Amino acid sequence: MMPQNWDFGNARKAAGSVASRVIAPDSAVDAALAALGLESQTQEQCIFRIDPYGVPIYVVERKREHDDPVYYKGKGYTDRESLASGLMETVERISAEEFEGPVVRGTYSELKNNGENVVNPLDLHALTLKAWSPPTVAPWAQGYDLLGKRACYAPLNLVVMPYAGPEFFRSNSVGLGAGSTYEEAVCHALCEVMEHDALCMANLFNPNSWRFEFLPEPGQAGPASSQLAPPDTTPDLMFPLLRIDSFPETALRVARALQDSGLLVFARNISNDMGVPAVSCVLAETLPGGSCRAYLGHGAHTDAEHALVRALCEAAQSHSVSRWMVENGKMKSIPESAGDPERLYGYGRSGDFSEIPSFCFRAIDEEIRFLLQRIERCGLEHALAFDLTKKKIGLPVVRMIVPGAEYLVMEPGEQKLGPRAQKLLEFRKAAFLNTVNIPR
Repeated sequence: MMPQNWDFGNARKAAGSVASRVIAPDSAVDAALAALGLESQTQEQCIFRIDPYGVPIYVVERKREHDDPVYYKGKGYTDRESLASGLMETVERISAEEFEGPVVRGTYSELKNNGENVVNPLDLHALTLKAWSPPTVAPWAQGYDLLGKRACYAPLNLVVMPYAGPEFFRSNSVGLGAGSTYEEAVCHALCEVMEHDALCMANLFNPNSWRFEFLPEPGQAGPASSQLAPPDTTPDLMFPLLRIDSFPETALRVARALQDSGLLVFARNISNDMGVPAVSCVLAETLPGGSCRAYLGHGAHTDAEHALVRALCEAAQSHSVSRWMVENGKMKSIPESAGDPERLYGYGRSGDFSEIPSFCFRAIDEEIRFLLQRIERCGLEHALAFDLTKKKIGLPVVRMIVPGAEYLVMEPGEQKLGPRAQKLLEFRKAAFLNTVNIPR
């Protein structure tokens, strides 16, 4: 049952779990199988362990009567942790297809004028698919602001996934979390929001992602504009690579298993002003002709080691699932990138894992309170929780939306930056201008 006013009780963590869980992975697997109605005789037909190098990865196939099957993925350091992850993702995605809570229809202005607490969609940095403005009529889902301690509305389009109506914003899975308790679900969802916030901020310092354009002064002769790729500004600034030999034991085992299979491993500390440990990981396969394939993974958690292990396991998941999909005719090919992996992913200074501050708690409710404090510390005022739990499944599923948190958009020219990211970009721009001669 959802806590009254989302006031979380003591939720001590179970031992032996990389994720924040109040029950052991074996029990989480049993609970998810029962909730999904997957009996033992049907499990072999839809649950597959696919890892080629000992990092356990699972795929759960969901067959649909009038559509193609959907595949959900699980990762973890142990077999049971990985299977629990895959089953919980299945619960999460099925539950997120509908919102069973209160929904009102109207414009942003109408809700504001009626005294409702409503989030401005322009503060969410979502990819806009259709023109949206305050007079746009849309359905709004009622959630609860964990910081403001009151009900609050956000566009239904950004709560459910996929969204069946006119889609003003691209719906996505960022901020979805499932668990055996609401505390688990909220913690997982908050960590994912912070993970993507960190990804967007760190991408501002990726020398392969940005170009600075210089426009001539009015009346000045010469080219209309010129572009320069920024030099690597990270050595003296932010977001260092992590030396693999500095990893703690569990993460080191995962990294060595990936290296032994012929993959290049790049792990990067992407922790930002939120003050929550965050790590990104790229696994690269070199190909003849100077190209490569890259497989990405990311993780954020109060415990830095958990963030690192999650990022490594998620990158391993990306690699294993991509291969499995191609080998089984479910995907034509794996995308390739031109260029040397060391240049594309190995830029910047290197640092030790121990440079990442870590915050370890015995209970998940303590982790939630810490994460909310970090959100407020950055000047963000709201953390909206939406209960997506499906009655017929029964396992808690939550969507967390944090207005003002950054979100990395992969489509060229579509990235939206909030004040925190804009400030960081100006910092990087200043560092860039100190290293180059501006074209004249």
